Amino acid sequence: MTDDNREEMIAYCSVQFADNLFELKVIEEFEHEYNSSKAIWWYTRNTFLYKMVNKALRVQDIETLYKLRTFIRDLHSQITEYYKIQNLERAEIRCLYRGQGMLKSEFNKIKSNIGGLLSVTNFLSTSANPGVALAFAGESNEELIAIVFEIQIHRMTLMNSPFACIENLSHFGEAEREWLFSMGSVFRILHIDRCEEGKYYKVHLTLSNEQDEELNKLARLIEPKLQIPNPIAVFGILLLEMGKNEIASKFYERALQFDVEPWMRSSLLINLAESYMNMQQFDKALVCLHQSLTIKLQFVASDNWSLSTIYNNLGSVYGSLGESETALAYYEKALEIDLKSQNPDYKNIATQMLNLGSAYFKADQMKNSKDHYQRALSIMLEHLPSNHPNIAVVYNSLSTLYYAENNFEESLSMSRKSLDIRLASLSENHPSIAESYINIAITLMELAEEPEEILENYQKAITIACNAFGKNHPTTERYQRLMDNLVEALASNDPVEHETRTETTLVEIDR
Repeated sequence: MTDDNREEMIAYCSVQFADNLFELKVIEEFEHEYNSSKAIWWYTRNTFLYKMVNKALRVQDIETLYKLRTFIRDLHSQITEYYKIQNLERAEIRCLYRGQGMLKSEFNKIKSNIGGLLSVTNFLSTSANPGVALAFAGESNEELIAIVFEIQIHRMTLMNSPFACIENLSHFGEAEREWLFSMGSVFRILHIDRCEEGKYYKVHLTLSNEQDEELNKLARLIEPKLQIPNPIAVFGILLLEMGKNEIASKFYERALQFDVEPWMRSSLLINLAESYMNMQQFDKALVCLHQSLTIKLQFVASDNWSLSTIYNNLGSVYGSLGESETALAYYEKALEIDLKSQNPDYKNIATQMLNLGSAYFKADQMKNSKDHYQRALSIMLEHLPSNHPNIAVVYNSLSTLYYAENNFEESLSMSRKSLDIRLASLSENHPSIAESYINIAITLMELAEEPEEILENYQKAITIACNAFGKNHPTTERYQRLMDNLVEALASNDPVEHETRTETTLVEIDR
């Protein structure tokens, strides 16, 4: 942890615990004694760090995550280090346990997802002693369900989720026989047992391994994020994927103030451009992308694979500005590079196909557009997890195309498929979910469906937009205007004005 990072973190934590003399004393001790080899010890001490880290990860408190970024990286790295060492020493099947009280609503989500995946965003403490877990679970009451998770682990296989026995590293020593999982661990839910006449429930999990193909796909997509050495870049990517574009832009702008290697500067500029594009600040995005391209061309050939992302994103910006021919040229250049690669990135190829489809759509070449959309969908369904957000974008694009062809039934079907994936894969207030609700509402109007269902979709979109952008943002105001027009038309028995649908392209984050 650099001196600057330490000072920034200490100052932030001191403000958060300004009224707690005990925690302030611990923070002062941390300031003088912390080093990365003691990350697990400090985390398990159950003081300010444990409280802040897990709460921030659980509720996605971006400001706190950013302030604690280096400690979180140290903790993850130490767990990973000991996981690799310990994995060489054991091959048996082992069960670990965790006990906790859980809200009934959360428990019902698990019960309804038997056979599905359970993702844990925070660091997860477990024990090799089931008695310890049972003590932590307590007994069920009117508010909480007592839960004991039994996690089955096949030690022969290297897992995607690092975890380690921390008996010799923990502040509590060997008393709890503690094992710690790093953030982002994913488990498969096997079954649930009701124990001791409902005093508690045992949820049987297995830590997904390399044989879990759905998780394999997800892991391959997530893994590159962990390889970016700049913590600001890592959190910027997290923000972009959560739809927090304004905060992401501030992160990247700050990162670019530092003296970084040219390749990192190029990467940061690409991702800053995406945040601008998502906020429809296309002129700023163009400046960033052309700067990134200029830097890259200083140390790679003009057909190098790393240029594909820049060309693709330039195509998206020019397409948004209505310059279809320029957009097509950049998309084709990106696709040409990806197709020539010795190790084709099918996710990128599918993205180029989708964006070419969008460019053809804007040029009113419907046959070419539909052909590229369907090719993109075919590639994504083969190479991406079934609930990947990019698949939702393709369904949304097909929906827009069918809408333009007045095939409203098919358009509605595609929009609903897109919405289902977005609800399953994105945060609840992500702007793309609002987009799906709006598109469904507009299409339902064309089908002359019941106004209650149309209004319900408008209201859901407005609620999300208010949470994501604020009440006075142009997107929120547009959604509100659409609903107001419908309400006024219904009150006066006038026909509702025909609405247009917008087309979406995919930009690429540089990882």
